[in-house]
Amino acid sequence: MISPESLILEILKPYTCKNPLKRDVLLGRLLAHGLDLTDREMRRICAEQLPVCSNEKGYYLPQSQEDILQFKTYLEKKAIPLFKRFKMVKEKYPELFQGQQLDLFMEGMSR
Repeated sequence: MISPESLILEILKPYTCKNPLKRDVLLGRLLAHGLDLTDREMRRICAEQLPVCSNEKGYYLPQSQEDILQFKTYLEKKAIPLFKRFKMVKEKYPELFQGQQLDLFMEGMSR
């Protein structure tokens, strides 16, 4: 039997940044191949184990530098508000942030 990672990559081959595959459709295709994953399991595999990109519309394999730049922009839109929120909490409760490890989390995030 083919691994979930290999199957996802195979399914995503024809999909690009301009034509991504929606998550629910990818789940359905995996199920049609006998692989019954939850949405959370599939997202974890895509995020942690595969060189795939995503955007608001779904998953795709990058074909160009522009695809990579758009993926980076998409991730920044999601990550920067989280870092800003963390910074706000840190500023409100400085006494709770005595360790260097917490400062490392914010390193490079001055936006």
